[in-house]
Amino acid sequence: MIIQSIFALLFLAILAINVLSMVVWLWLHRLVLTSAETVSAKTARIYTSYLFGSLMKGRFNNSPSVATAGIPDRDRIVQNVRSSSQYPYVANLAGIVKNLPFNLVSSILP
Repeated sequence: MIIQSIFALLFLAILAINVLSMVVWLWLHRLVLTSAETVSAKTARIYTSYLFGSLMKGRFNNSPSVATAGIPDRDRIVQNVRSSSQYPYVANLAGIVKNLPFNLVSSILP
C-alpha cells in the first residue's frame, strides 16, 4: 500500500511538472500569435520553440530547442513577445519548472 502511494505521488508530481511546462509552451505560443497576426502556424511554432528553449535553459535542458541563424533576439516578434506585459509571468513559471527532473515537454516539443 505504501509503495503504491509513493508511485502514485511520483506520477502526480511528474504530471504536474509536465502540465506546467505545457502551460508555458501554450502561453508563449499565444503571445507569439498575438504579437504578429500575419505569421503562419509553422512560423509561430518556430518562434515559440526558440523562446521556450531559451526560457527552459537549465540543468536538464542546456540549449534552445531550435537551431537559429543570425541574432534572433533582435527579431521584431521576439522583442514584442519579451516586452509584453505577460512575458514576466511566463518567465517566472518557466523558472519554477525548468530545473525539475522528468520535464518531458522540453524534450518532446520541437
